[in-house]
Amino acid sequence: MKFDRAIEAFIKEFVSDLANKNVAIFAGAGMSKSVGYVDWPSLLSDIAAELGLSVDKEHDLISLAQYHVSHRGNRSGITKNTGGVFSSGRTVGDAQNPDALAYSGLLDHELRHAD
Repeated sequence: MKFDRAIEAFIKEFVSDLANKNVAIFAGAGMSKSVGYVDWPSLLSDIAAELGLSVDKEHDLISLAQYHVSHRGNRSGITKNTGGVFSSGRTVGDAQNPDALAYSGLLDHELRHAD
């Protein structure tokens, strides 16, 4: 496959960085959805409903979360809502995740099973 010069330069630099173990993956919440975790719309649907909004109509979910915090005057609703989701003791592959989403195990699982 032939890429333009900018893409070719990126690939060359990325492969070099990868060989030097100098890369990171930034993955969004949707990546964890395929193994049973929630995505941002699901995570914030109750919070949006409390504000009389719908995640189906809101496109900036970070601002929705911040508005909820500002509206309440604290982040207790966000903390309570996310705490129950990420402390459920779910298992991803062989990794037990009792207190938080184990990104390394999750990423490993997703990358191994990517199309």
